[in-house]
Amino acid sequence: LVANDALTGHLGALAGGWGVSLIVGTGIACVGVGSAGGAAPVVVDGYGYLLGDLGSAYWIGRHAVRAVLDDEVLGRPPTALTRAVLQHLGPLDGLPYRLHASGTAVADLAALAPAVADLAGEDPTALDVLERAARHLSATAARAAGLLGTDDTVPVALGGRVLAPGGWLADRVSALLVAQPVAVAV
Repeated sequence: LVANDALTGHLGALAGGWGVSLIVGTGIACVGVGSAGGAAPVVVDGYGYLLGDLGSAYWIGRHAVRAVLDDEVLGRPPTALTRAVLQHLGPLDGLPYRLHASGTAVADLAALAPAVADLAGEDPTALDVLERAARHLSATAARAAGLLGTDDTVPVALGGRVLAPGGWLADRVSALLVAQPVAVAV
């Protein structure tokens, strides 16, 4: 049997049963399965790095690098986030050109996400990127839950390396989901 990441993520998280799975790594996979049997699964986002995957590791890395490059252009002093970008991707001079020419740009940017997450408590720009990622991710899961056509609270399973239990982003996405009328993180 061949299935895409979204479906295999749901099978692993909820055994293919009732609820929404939001699996976040380099990209995202979000699938909802209704409580009534026979309905087709609902897949939300997971469109890949060019069209979607809002809040994914790639998205986080891309927005972190963009913020650091903007700070450089505006003459702002380097921050902890600047140092993380330098450590992972090298000098800022020519960085956009190197990334565009690289065959591994998506993976390189996604690999920056754990460093950004580690800076949530000390760097306001990193925190802003992570907060926006959390809002995107919780909106994606809530949209999937809303498409299931139920008034019941929908269980949501979080998974993937970006939403590792106990991490800032997983905790924030969970909190945002609990505030939604259609979903609760489990």
